[in-house]
Amino acid sequence: MRSVGTYLLGGFQTMASMDDLGKAIIIYKRCLELKGDKHPNYEEILSNLGVALQWWFERTGSMEDLNCTLQKKEQAIESTSVDHSNCAMYFNNLGSALQRQFERTGSIEDLDRAIEKKEESVQSYTVSPSIKLQSAQSCSDLLIQHGRYTHPYFILEVAVQLLPRVSLRHLHRSDRQFSICRFANIPSRAVFLSLKNARNPYESLQLLELGRWILATMQLETRSDVSVLSASDNECYKTLAGKFQEYRDQIDPPSRLT
Repeated sequence: MRSVGTYLLGGFQTMASMDDLGKAIIIYKRCLELKGDKHPNYEEILSNLGVALQWWFERTGSMEDLNCTLQKKEQAIESTSVDHSNCAMYFNNLGSALQRQFERTGSIEDLDRAIEKKEESVQSYTVSPSIKLQSAQSCSDLLIQHGRYTHPYFILEVAVQLLPRVSLRHLHRSDRQFSICRFANIPSRAVFLSLKNARNPYESLQLLELGRWILATMQLETRSDVSVLSASDNECYKTLAGKFQEYRDQIDPPSRLT
């Protein structure tokens, strides 16, 4: 039943069908009613239900829906151990819901809690680098948007250091290019905040050059895609492509990107 809800949630993301979204919410609620916290995927169901309810809120504007979203996302975190691989994602999801509540209520307490949860996501040590980067971007955007320029520098500095740990090799070329573009502004924003906070200009330049070098390396890896050679009818090309991939993976194994 849970997999059906996930399928419908994916259908909503693709087709924006409110019917699929409504059915997914009903199925997730039914899963919780049947087994509650005895369900082996209890935390995941709570989190997915929270995400679905937030998407429902985005279309209805009902504060009741948003309150339900917050409740489910908080329950997901309370039920998840700090060393769980999904914990950071749950923190970031809760932070996003609190941000939406702040935008509706104007409560500084909601804003502070949103920032706090996004920071906890960045600080998690069990999550994939890609999710930490997304959390770092989201958190820094929120801080900058509200004129808090000191702390986002340290968050983006960590993000720059994380960039080399994101492997894009297993993605399709267009997806790799999209991922690089998504993270491309991290070094320049980190340097902007560094200078705004009157930090050492030389250190700022070092950070910028480091970020540029990392992004250039990622772009080079994308351009070294040998899928065309692998699909060639020429057996020699296919053999060379296979050896290239084998040696490359031995030297620099691709990490798992969630």
